[in-house]
Amino acid sequence: MVLISSSPEKSGGCPPDDGPCILLVPDQCVDDSHCPSRMKCCHKACFRQCVRKVFVKMGSCPEDPLRCLSPVQHLCSKDWDCPGHKRCCLSACGRDCRNPL
Repeated sequence: MVLISSSPEKSGGCPPDDGPCILLVPDQCVDDSHCPSRMKCCHKACFRQCVRKVFVKMGSCPEDPLRCLSPVQHLCSKDWDCPGHKRCCLSACGRDCRNPL
């Protein structure tokens, strides 16, 4: 069964989901309407769950088609770690500050 919702998306964004997918867990929410007021329905470790929303800057992160051969190193953890309009985006070798699309 597929649930379809037309409820508006809440403001704010989802925290980074850089963790590995360990088990197949069923989704705990379908959209933001299934979550308490200060939470959003976000992907977290291969399934959707209600998590505390975070502030995000305008624009979306560019896709990075490269594969990393070095250990993953995160240079930022959230948008506020980046100057100006730059966003903290997942790249081939970790998160870094990039110009949004």
